[in-house]
Amino acid sequence: MIRYFDAHCDTITRTADAGLSMYENDMHISFSKLKRFKSYAGIFAIWQDDTKTPEAAYDGFFKYYDYWISETKKHSDIITFCKSRADYESAKREGKIAAFLSIEGGLPLKGDAHNLDKFYEAGVRLMTLTWNRYNGIADGITEQTGRGLTDFGREVVARMGSLNMLIDVSHLSVRGFYDVFEAHRGIVVASHSNSIAECSHRRNLTDEQFGLLKASGGGCGINLYADFISDRFEAHISDVVRHIEHFMALGGEDSLFIGADFDGIERTVKGLPDVVHIENLYEELLRLNYPEKTVKKLFYDNLERIMLTVL
Repeated sequence: MIRYFDAHCDTITRTADAGLSMYENDMHISFSKLKRFKSYAGIFAIWQDDTKTPEAAYDGFFKYYDYWISETKKHSDIITFCKSRADYESAKREGKIAAFLSIEGGLPLKGDAHNLDKFYEAGVRLMTLTWNRYNGIADGITEQTGRGLTDFGREVVARMGSLNMLIDVSHLSVRGFYDVFEAHRGIVVASHSNSIAECSHRRNLTDEQFGLLKASGGGCGINLYADFISDRFEAHISDVVRHIEHFMALGGEDSLFIGADFDGIERTVKGLPDVVHIENLYEELLRLNYPEKTVKKLFYDNLERIMLTVL
């Protein structure tokens, strides 16, 4: 029984679209699976395809949000939707799942930074600025124009900072990444990204980028999508460890956490097919003589510190 704090999953969108319950399903994550942990906290994302219109994405957010509220209220005996530090501490004290809400991709803003206030009031505490394409804020990582933050994007970053909403740069274009650090002096995270030195996928981060995240007081969440872990077709737990060790060698002991991307990935790592098996990674690190204090930081304490600081 371990403590586990996950920075990113897409379970809301996947279960809602499939018409399933978040309590019991065949996805990577369900509330019933999360009950096994000594303590579980997680950031649940509302994701939508960025080919939608901004208006459709805005309406879509509230459709998924209503589903999320229904599911968390239905199972309020085991889960708390956390909007504040007090909510989180209450959930932890009562042994409940502590669930935070995020938006993956700022398309639902509809080009108006004031809509952040509506999302914040609804309980959103983190936003991934882009998904893969341009959305008015900046280019996503798949675009080839070289654009960074737009004027609107800078307005969004400033408003997120004033609301104490955590800024997430996973999926963001390279120029956009650096623009965020010019525009914002607070904590920044890449909630679900890996090391490009260990796997050449464009979604991964350079050592310099990781250094900026670390210096901000934020950090990086190790993503368990096989394509981001290994340049070979298959990825194994040993490949995940390579990414962890690379970031640790850069002084990342206090800046590294897990952002598994469960229910948002097509191919999982061998030995880590769902959230239940995340303990296999924990045990592998102990077997490799990582101090348990360091493993606990990776699996829980670092992300807890970041979230509580922002809240």
